[in-house]
Amino acid sequence: MKVLASKLLVVATLLIGLALNTQGADKQTLCPLMIEDEIDAEEFVTYKGVKVFVCCGTCKKMWAQNPDYYAVVSKKQAPQLAKVASKEIKPMKQLFCPVYADTRVHPKSPELIFQGKDAKKDSAFVGAQLREMKFTVSTSVVGKSDDGHDIISMKVNGKKVYFSKTRAVSRFTSNPAKYSKNLLK
Repeated sequence: MKVLASKLLVVATLLIGLALNTQGADKQTLCPLMIEDEIDAEEFVTYKGVKVFVCCGTCKKMWAQNPDYYAVVSKKQAPQLAKVASKEIKPMKQLFCPVYADTRVHPKSPELIFQGKDAKKDSAFVGAQLREMKFTVSTSVVGKSDDGHDIISMKVNGKKVYFSKTRAVSRFTSNPAKYSKNLLK
């Protein structure tokens, strides 16, 4: 009898935990950061006491990089954020990565920066390709790397271009024509 009662208690505890874990998930179906992916009820962050479900552990890490900004721009995918998101923070014009077009960016995301011994050559290559596609491109030296080479920042149509991760920057710079359709014009 004690064994049966113990088993029932364990099952009840699991069911209650599952119910609490999925609370709010019925209103939110899509990840607020990778907006085409469905949420995983086991993957979430808590923002100002509100549970925000994401699709994966990567999105949990992304959320931690700039939670206040993501709360502002993610209200459509996570309506529970409407009550707690900042009214002062304004969304950037660029909301998504040009390479991973369904993945959000934020003001602290990696930018289009060239560094190392090939910085001038690489920025010239990317700039030329973008100019062929009728983009306005400007570059400026923003510093020196540890090895003494220029660090060059590039703006497209007068704006910084942000990426969801550094790998996206390298993909973009190796083939800007492929991803140019996702740039702000």
